[in-house]
Amino acid sequence: MQRLQIRTFVWSVAAAIILANGQAALSGDEPRVLHKETVVPATVDQVWRAWTTPEGMAEFWVSGATIELRPLGKYELYMVPDAPEGQRGSEGCKVLSFVPQEMLSFQWNFPPSIPALRDVEAQTQVILRFEELDGGRVRVRLDQLGWEEGEAWDAGYAYFDRAWSYVLDRLQAHFQTQAGQPQSWVDGAVTVTVEQYPIKRQIFSVEVPAPVATVWETMTTVDGVRSFLSPDPRIELAVGGAYELFPGSTQRVQAFVPQRMLVVTGSAPLEFPNVRQGGTWAVLEFAALDDARAQVRMTCAGWQEGQEWEQAFEYFLENNPVFLNLLRKRFAEGPLEWTRHDDGPPTFERISR
Repeated sequence: MQRLQIRTFVWSVAAAIILANGQAALSGDEPRVLHKETVVPATVDQVWRAWTTPEGMAEFWVSGATIELRPLGKYELYMVPDAPEGQRGSEGCKVLSFVPQEMLSFQWNFPPSIPALRDVEAQTQVILRFEELDGGRVRVRLDQLGWEEGEAWDAGYAYFDRAWSYVLDRLQAHFQTQAGQPQSWVDGAVTVTVEQYPIKRQIFSVEVPAPVATVWETMTTVDGVRSFLSPDPRIELAVGGAYELFPGSTQRVQAFVPQRMLVVTGSAPLEFPNVRQGGTWAVLEFAALDDARAQVRMTCAGWQEGQEWEQAFEYFLENNPVFLNLLRKRFAEGPLEWTRHDDGPPTFERISR
């Protein structure tokens, strides 16, 4: 009976606050709801701790938080702790209701990038539900309500559509790390795997329709790189030699075994200055599948902690598959031929097979 009273109380608090915020619950209008869900390898107690304690929150998302697990207690996450007061995160947001290990709801504000809503302290409500599944898994359902009409609200909806996917991906990756489970998916012809334990690394694998000796030459000579990627590479196949796929790259050869392995230092675009200075590396392994097919496996390691490193990690998860898909395309569809123009950058056409 006591548990039933608690449930009734917390749901009543939630309903009262939602109605007070103008939700048309009785008008017959169907409210707009942003819905996300994921399944994580964890216990419900572990997932509950992740969302309801500063310590749990710091392990998968935000390092600074004030969470008071009581109705109208603070639910403030400080995404940018060094920003001016009022611009740090979910300042001013509160817990609305909860059922331990089952449901949590809280107010949620808008980012400074949407000032029309941030400046007037507009808020929505987020409801999280946790369902324990077989096999040591928990389904997490997230619903965000309280949307109004207008261009700024549409922008806010689009922002959180991306943001909550990112947060739930981090939650899943956190518990997969604890469980020692890698993430894997296919991007074009490239299989992508992310491992967090025992070291954080990215693994990319692609089958190339060409003999391994030909693939090796393509990856380790100027003419080879020009045939699938860049008009002006600089390749010096010697320890310490340049492995500059594009002008301005800082990559160098660290080690190699002809037709079997190539190890190069990492590089990064200018927007990642700390990553660009060094610390990452890539190991490319070449294996003959038969006389006409080769497997290329690229492992990228050396990742450090911090926001810039996380952003660079995501950048290369998107762009390294592009690199290997272009390598495969060179043999599946034909090489590139570059043409220079006095009034513009080089252009290319593909010489069909």
